[in-house]
Amino acid sequence: TPHQMIQAGKINKSPTGKPISVVFGTNADEMAPFIASTSVVFPGASLPVWQKDIEIVAKHLVDYHQPTWNESTARAIVDAYSTGSFKDAFGGWKLTAMGTDFIFLCSTRKAAAALAAHGIKTYVYWFDFKSEKYVDPRSIECQLIFEVDCGVAHGDEIQCAELLRCTLSLPLVSWRAHHTARTELRG
Repeated sequence: TPHQMIQAGKINKSPTGKPISVVFGTNADEMAPFIASTSVVFPGASLPVWQKDIEIVAKHLVDYHQPTWNESTARAIVDAYSTGSFKDAFGGWKLTAMGTDFIFLCSTRKAAAALAAHGIKTYVYWFDFKSEKYVDPRSIECQLIFEVDCGVAHGDEIQCAELLRCTLSLPLVSWRAHHTARTELRG
């Protein structure tokens, strides 16, 4: 996998032979545009997404990660997106948050840490700019349209940057500084 290649130090250099610098980012609701495919990707799941569908997705993730994950892992995933701000949330929003964390945010951090460990200048950002078209992914409207065009979704930062209509709300932060700050916050 690409992650294993990075860990092994198999990292490309620039065309001039110099080390590369890498920018990684995650959008606040990155998974939103992919929710509409839930019933195709996860057998037994339906649209709109409800709590039972969250459980189907969690079980699928566990099955995919055998033998290291098990039923208690599936329960922990479901529980993590069933309490606090997710307690009374619609399923589409829960799956958007879960997918954003699992597929985009965790993968980004894992890759950034692996590259930084090899001395590659690595920067990370979190994009949460709400344009005039923003629709809250927690709304009933987004639940009923399967999260399509909701939230700060996958690719929104590209259009924003191209149109020069917004700026990143946070500066790019080096991975080492980001990781150190997160570690200090956790105690």
